[in-house]
Amino acid sequence: TIRSVKKGLYLEYNLLVLYILNTYEMLFFIGDLHAASVVDLMMQLSYLSRLWC
Repeated sequence: TIRSVKKGLYLEYNLLVLYILNTYEMLFFIGDLHAASVVDLMMQLSYLSRLWC
């Protein structure tokens, strides 16, 4: 059961990541963010996903 719960949390996390990326993309197109901010976000997300695995 713990395994299935972890899988469910992982799926929710992936949806959250997609949501954040979409939001960031919209902001980026508006011009509020620079490329460096997006790279920084990607690095943070990859670090977080390593913690979750």
